[in-house]
Amino acid sequence: MNIPVVILCGGKGFRIRADFPEVPKPLIEVAGKTILERVMNLYIQQGYCEFYLCLGFEGEKIVRHFGGELLAEDYKSSTHLTFQYTNHQTQNITIHFINTGLETQTGGRLKQLNPLLKEYPIFFLTYADAISAINLQELLKFHLYSKRIATVTAVRPQLNFGFLKIQNGEVMQFQEKPISPDWINGGFFVFNYEIFQYLKEDEILEIETVQNLINIKQLNAFQSTDLWLCMDTYKDYVEMTKHFNRVHEPSA
Repeated sequence: MNIPVVILCGGKGFRIRADFPEVPKPLIEVAGKTILERVMNLYIQQGYCEFYLCLGFEGEKIVRHFGGELLAEDYKSSTHLTFQYTNHQTQNITIHFINTGLETQTGGRLKQLNPLLKEYPIFFLTYADAISAINLQELLKFHLYSKRIATVTAVRPQLNFGFLKIQNGEVMQFQEKPISPDWINGGFFVFNYEIFQYLKEDEILEIETVQNLINIKQLNAFQSTDLWLCMDTYKDYVEMTKHFNRVHEPSA
């Protein structure tokens, strides 16, 4: 099944911007490879090779990174460009660059892809700052079985602080940086094309759209205990870099 991958990468990344002022967040290099490429490689390595990048802030730099200067110049006067290449495993990769605006909210960015995704009954969506070892086939199987419009991957991240269990003022248990007992949005969505009926140009996907789906019982959660790391701050960047420096990676 040919399923496209939508990646939201148009935000300004304020929380890490001060540490990397020269590049947009998706182009920050983690152990020699941009975080955006690492996200894409998760999908490529599992057979999903068509990408729709929802661009905004410094989008021309992202276009230039993949397609060179001439394509970046074309991007300035176009809302949709396509670039194709073949990777080391002779897979044909297609990247669609969509200029979704500088200040557009995430729901509005996705809404602009409505005419471009008409031929696809299902598509993946994720962010350009989180990586995982998730099995996408299992995620897809779960989504299809649920028969709902949307599935979000739920994860339990490692907490940044130690956990104390206290009784009558006495510490009964101390656990350094435990795994969160609660599930959070880990990204890695699957959507049916019907999602476009519930999107508005000025709304945030993770707030208004998700809440509307909850209200009509059309949001499912795929609970994943696989590796999940998100790069939101410089501290996250350091931890993610350490992870990839420890891991031997196959070429994409």
